[in-house]
Amino acid sequence: MKNSLGTRIIVSICLVLLLILLTSGLSYAVFKYSKTGNKDNTVNTGTITFTYNETSNGIALTNAQPMTDNAGKVLQKTDDANGATQGYFDFTVSANMSNNIPITYEVYGSVESESTIDPKYIKVYLTDGSTNDRAIEGYTGSVVPVYSSLPEAVSNPNGKKLYTETFTKSALKTFRLRLWIASNYDNEATSQKFIMKVNVATVD
Repeated sequence: MKNSLGTRIIVSICLVLLLILLTSGLSYAVFKYSKTGNKDNTVNTGTITFTYNETSNGIALTNAQPMTDNAGKVLQKTDDANGATQGYFDFTVSANMSNNIPITYEVYGSVESESTIDPKYIKVYLTDGSTNDRAIEGYTGSVVPVYSSLPEAVSNPNGKKLYTETFTKSALKTFRLRLWIASNYDNEATSQKFIMKVNVATVD
């Protein structure tokens, strides 16, 4: 009887120890699985895409004539026999959002080193590129801003901010940018030009 009782006690202790070990192992396995699951739920914020319908991402004024804001706002593309070019530049910004996490982007301009016209004489007019050609916010006043008066770009301290917006879902936005020489420009020098590149970058 004593041996039988002792055997039962030993078996019971072994069963308890085995149960403890199994429970510990199971808890560890569940913990490990939870960590793996959290890592799998990484948030993807999406991407910004910048496209344009020209051979380069910019606009150039060469031997262009000064004009009023009213004339500049409806400016069409020209390229005459004297080598004068002016007009507009179309581009689009789109967002591909996977989880609808907001993305803020900035459109900014940067002046090329070969430009010879002072930016304080370059008018900058941004519209939505639609058939109605509506002015983008910031360009709707009676006086069109000059390049030098635009705020510094967040993305590039050497650039000027043209526009900023936050996408909250997948979307596409079309822009049309017009540049012209202000009517108070009186430099008669030949071969004057202004070249500005258009850039798009995400910002915090």
